[in-house]
Amino acid sequence: MDASRYEPPQPSRLRLLLDHFSRIEDKRNPEGVAHKLNEILLLCVCATIAECDSFDAISDWGKANLGFLRRFLPFD
Repeated sequence: MDASRYEPPQPSRLRLLLDHFSRIEDKRNPEGVAHKLNEILLLCVCATIAECDSFDAISDWGKANLGFLRRFLPFD
């Protein structure tokens, strides 16, 4: 392999998405925040891909797939 042509591996698309989420300013009052914004956004994206189309369906999907979500963010 030609070392001059080496390109470092690119971050995964998921990592890029999570990095983007972490840069979004959370303007909510910290006293009333129960869940981190980046966790909410990841949950909504994943649940929407899984064809959830209501808040209840998104919440149910998140509870059923908490182990999967925790592979990427803490979800305390």
